[in-house]
Amino acid sequence: MLDGGKVKAAPRELPVESLYLPPIGKPLLRDQASALHRLRSFYQSFSTAYMNAGTWFNFPNKTGDGAVELWLSGSAYRVRETIDPRLGLASGLEAAYDGEHYQLLYLDDSRLTLSREDPIQRPAPFPDPLFLPLAFLSPESDTCQACVLTLPAAQDNARWQERIGAGRTVEASSKAIVLALPGTRIAGQPFYFRVVIDPVHDLVSRIEWVRQDGRIIKSLELLRYEKAEGSKQLFPRHLVMNAFDEQGKRLGSAHFMVKALRLNAPIDAERFQIPFAAAGTVVDEDAHTFLKHPQLNKNSEFPPGHY
Repeated sequence: MLDGGKVKAAPRELPVESLYLPPIGKPLLRDQASALHRLRSFYQSFSTAYMNAGTWFNFPNKTGDGAVELWLSGSAYRVRETIDPRLGLASGLEAAYDGEHYQLLYLDDSRLTLSREDPIQRPAPFPDPLFLPLAFLSPESDTCQACVLTLPAAQDNARWQERIGAGRTVEASSKAIVLALPGTRIAGQPFYFRVVIDPVHDLVSRIEWVRQDGRIIKSLELLRYEKAEGSKQLFPRHLVMNAFDEQGKRLGSAHFMVKALRLNAPIDAERFQIPFAAAGTVVDEDAHTFLKHPQLNKNSEFPPGHY
């Protein structure tokens, strides 16, 4: 499954998106994008990662919390996301890919499904905070609504050039550098990313999802940069995502508080396998077979192994 930290099988490639960027600003100069290149070097500097973060959600009439724990090693990963069910968002889940099998455990009904390919889309109650600073590289679009950014995609030079190479400078002053980067389409409408850089500290401070008419539909604030364990580079320990309605009124916010971030430490291959013991039911989706089921016993009339 894992050999020397490398995964034998490669995950499926992300779809080719139709990109959108309005004709604004001026050609992007490298010194104006130095914060982006520093951010890129952070993701290029590690092959393994462990993250533990708390989440807090604030909606007009309700609040709730959750948690996320993430392990990465090349293309292999395991992520566990839990959330307060009273919020009415997607159920908590655990997903893993070990190089040979994709595993998805629905925590509510203890159902584990297995397949041979790592899917390009993954259901989740909220985004992985490890990749939120690279939101402008996200594959999410109308054609791939649940697509998530992976470490290989984050490190991919062609993807970087496609997005950053087309970027424009909207504003450049001693207080802020504002860039426009290509986006895709969500809900049938094109959007682009507006990235705000703090020139004093040379760090990305804000990312906005902007419609053609200038309306902001989402924003992400990157706060409290600190060094990650195993790295000399900085990562935001507090990230705040906001969503807005058609009139610009805030619909809700999500806070991600990074408690631990450890890079380039060895991760045992077994970490990327969800044990059958964690599930009440196990299904092989490719073979259409139950590998584990409460009714599968010698006295049961349930057809053994098939559904």
